[in-house]
Amino acid sequence: MELLLVRHARAEDREIFAEQGRADHERPLTDDGIERMLQIGKGLQKVYPRLDLILTSPYRRTLQTAEILHDRYGCKLQPCEALIPEEEPAALFELLGKLNPSRIALVGHEPDLGLIASRLLSASRESYLPLKKGGALLLELPSPPLVATAHLHWLLTPKQLRALSAT
Repeated sequence: MELLLVRHARAEDREIFAEQGRADHERPLTDDGIERMLQIGKGLQKVYPRLDLILTSPYRRTLQTAEILHDRYGCKLQPCEALIPEEEPAALFELLGKLNPSRIALVGHEPDLGLIASRLLSASRESYLPLKKGGALLLELPSPPLVATAHLHWLLTPKQLRALSAT
């Protein structure tokens, strides 16, 4: 199984949203975030040309990010409650063990994605691989996924992915 972890793109300011009495899960991507994610998606497809499934946090900013990837890859897109911020990774690992696709993208939040990657790579309960907004990393692991069994293929920043889109 290959897992592509992608952090959502730049979203509206959390504090301003809270001051307006709006819920964090409703925060959308900024116009700049959308534009950058379109470039990131193009660059990402150059280094990772095929996806079977995209699982995404149901938060608005992650759904928008996942939809941009869905438009590029044309694969199935599915909201996933296990990718909501601060959820325990065990529920996600259990879900992944029940899925058949071999190339799955997880679109989510930090520090959760870094924690998922760290747990799969080393069983660490702390994140040591934080992703920038729009950043991505690729793991290879057995199915069902087990802690400390993954291999890191690459980790790319949003800037590197945008640069790839221009080549």
